[in-house]
Amino acid sequence: MALYVRVQRAKHLGKAKAHVNYIAFRSRENVGEERGAFGRSSDHADVAKFRENLGDHMTRHPMATKAYKLTISLSEKEFRELGLTGWKPMVREAIGNLEKEWGRQLQWMASEHMAKGHPHVHIVIKATAWHDTGRYGQLRLDKQHIQDIKKEFGRVIERHRERPKEQDRSMERSFGDTMLRAVEMALRALSRTDRDEDEHEMERAHQRWLRRQRSRDDDRGR
Repeated sequence: MALYVRVQRAKHLGKAKAHVNYIAFRSRENVGEERGAFGRSSDHADVAKFRENLGDHMTRHPMATKAYKLTISLSEKEFRELGLTGWKPMVREAIGNLEKEWGRQLQWMASEHMAKGHPHVHIVIKATAWHDTGRYGQLRLDKQHIQDIKKEFGRVIERHRERPKEQDRSMERSFGDTMLRAVEMALRALSRTDRDEDEHEMERAHQRWLRRQRSRDDDRGR
């Protein structure tokens, strides 16, 4: 799987805010593809609020990173072959797993661009976060964190890739069960038919025997 992952630091607050606007409101290639952004629990994140919250006393220094800009992409061919339809559930799952691994609660917003040839998703993560200890501080993503991001998105995509197969196997099992039940019902019906035929044949044989008995009795009476 050729997964493209890019992580950039935004040190200029104005440029970080402009990037948020760009990913949320840039024109879309596909007709009907909605603009805007999604977050942890909403498909319609408050873009203006997230943009304004990027300004933080923890990152006032001119050289401090204000946000991290992520781009995750697959080729259109691979995206379709994997049976994927969108990035939202995968982004939420991957970021949730990274939060557990890093012991941080991230502040993030994302927007998917289903561009022809390379469907991708942009994610902006604020460069401050709550620690599991309850402490609020700067979020510094180094090379190891970037490797974690690549590995986690790769694992999540693989899991989402397998889910349609599980559904297919479930459907196959359901179809097999249905066919088995149909065969069993047919066999029972055939068995009932056979029993009915046997009963009818026995009845016919009994009638023939009765006729022969009556014929013998008539002969004797003469």
